[in-house]
Amino acid sequence: MTVLSDFASLLASPGMLGIGWAEHILLPDPGAGVTTVGRVVPGSTWETVHTARATFTADATVGTRNPRLEFVAPDGTLLYAINVSSGVVASTSVVVNLAIGSEYGPAATGISSLGWPFLVAQSGFVTRFADDGVGPADEWTDVVMYVQRYPSNITRVLSGA
Repeated sequence: MTVLSDFASLLASPGMLGIGWAEHILLPDPGAGVTTVGRVVPGSTWETVHTARATFTADATVGTRNPRLEFVAPDGTLLYAINVSSGVVASTSVVVNLAIGSEYGPAATGISSLGWPFLVAQSGFVTRFADDGVGPADEWTDVVMYVQRYPSNITRVLSGA
């Protein structure tokens, strides 16, 4: 007989989550020229990124950058990507705000607000901000994520809702 202590059920709806906790995660600035900044879901948990925020600054190198948020499988397969701006040009920056269920409103500079799907990531999956590497000093800063975490030893996902 299965009891509540054996597992938590996760439904594909932001309002229907099982046992877990929320964490505010501030990622270290990776430095100029680093094309990705993100995090791997730890081995003891699964998680959902509810909100994410980052600043992308383009250096003076001529060219249009297409920064994005990516969801990557443990084997490196890109499963989902969303452009987080409408093209960032030299010497400009964009502050990216993502949240589950938000409207899609990308901007080239200033503030870009975007929607993100409800995804439950298993241990080993990666959620990261990435760019094309156009400028050698392009930079990601102030990256923060608000995640809901679930113990992996008592989690299962149900389809529906």
